[in-house]
Amino acid sequence: AAQSVQASNLHQTIGGDTTIAGMVSTQCGVPLLPHGLNNVFYKYNKDNRKSIAFMPQVTCLSDQLAADGYTQHYMNGASLDAFGKRDFWTQHGGVKLFGLKSLPEDQIANDRNFWGMNDDFLFDKAAQQLRTLKASGAPFSLTLLTLATHGPDGFSSPNCNLDLEVKSSMARAIACTAKTVRGFVETALEDGLLDNTLVVILSDHLAYENAFDDQLNAHADSRRNLFFMYNSAVPTPANREGLTIDIYPTILTAMGYQLENGRANMGVALQSETASLISEYKSDGLRKLLKGNRKLAAYLWRQSQ
Repeated sequence: AAQSVQASNLHQTIGGDTTIAGMVSTQCGVPLLPHGLNNVFYKYNKDNRKSIAFMPQVTCLSDQLAADGYTQHYMNGASLDAFGKRDFWTQHGGVKLFGLKSLPEDQIANDRNFWGMNDDFLFDKAAQQLRTLKASGAPFSLTLLTLATHGPDGFSSPNCNLDLEVKSSMARAIACTAKTVRGFVETALEDGLLDNTLVVILSDHLAYENAFDDQLNAHADSRRNLFFMYNSAVPTPANREGLTIDIYPTILTAMGYQLENGRANMGVALQSETASLISEYKSDGLRKLLKGNRKLAAYLWRQSQ
């Protein structure tokens, strides 16, 4: 992070407070608002549920990259069929997927936790995928999701060799996942796999109940989402107030796209001088604006122009 372009003042609001909502807000520049039964937490939270048209009229980062000829992969250790993740990634850019059911059970039996594959196991597979993508010579996007630091007390891999004296396995999970991510990036850099490649590291949302609740609650109003970009030549004001929906135009700008007034959907690039929603409405005003906003939800979920 110290060698990267950072943003340290990204607030969380309605429509960006779960994993799939974090994906939608950071990748599409809009909040994930429920629209009737088009709610990823209703009957669609099942492995064999009916597919949904996932915000088909909203242009996301993966849609733009697909239009520009990028090969795109999304990899996570959990089920792809919970919370609409499969619908989102396949319907926006035709992203190729890797998840819990992508490998035979016997291949992951020793690398499983409550949610799915251990992070280090997933990142080993991701390293192989990165080499394949780089060797192709075509532009690519590779998106990874960690899960070891999920509450209530983390799920660190038994293969994580860190000599830590900790009371909570959450502390170990945080340290182990940090080691895994850092090792993945450093090895890729050393092997020349990230030349002319933007590396973005971010949180999907703020942590829910876990072993550090006392410390987290003591800083409730000052908690912010993680976001930094390595290999970015475009500076970003570190302390500028923003939302996770502002990440979408910020990434586009860092990649060289020219945005009118720095805008993409409801997001505003942190590098621009255009006022963001959080700076105009503040946290309380923004919650009032988004909570129960059926007109906005209907517009985001509209099926045709």
